[in-house]
Amino acid sequence: GKFAVVQWNFLLFNVLSGHSAFYGTHPWHWYFTQGLPVVAFTYLPLSVLGAWWSPASKRTFFWAAVWLVAAHSCLGHKEFRFVFAVAPVAAVYSGYCISIIFEHYKKGTLQS
Repeated sequence: GKFAVVQWNFLLFNVLSGHSAFYGTHPWHWYFTQGLPVVAFTYLPLSVLGAWWSPASKRTFFWAAVWLVAAHSCLGHKEFRFVFAVAPVAAVYSGYCISIIFEHYKKGTLQS
């Protein structure tokens, strides 16, 4: 074997040489219109609300997920597996959203 820096090899193959297009390409918005709805499915709206309602100091993982999707959107070749890391982040923020809704329900302050 030989020493390899995975990030450099990824950058070299996918960005600098453009060889990833050999495996097929999608438009830049594919992750937003198809990738995330499949990976995060039903808890996508709850996770967006949870990130919106969370304190600004607790949005680090949300912005990291946004950065991951935005960076991968710049590449032509897209696959669901590239954004699987967003699923746990979306689950955490959707859990936070559900807890806020439940607290308002218990207090009787939930507005329709």
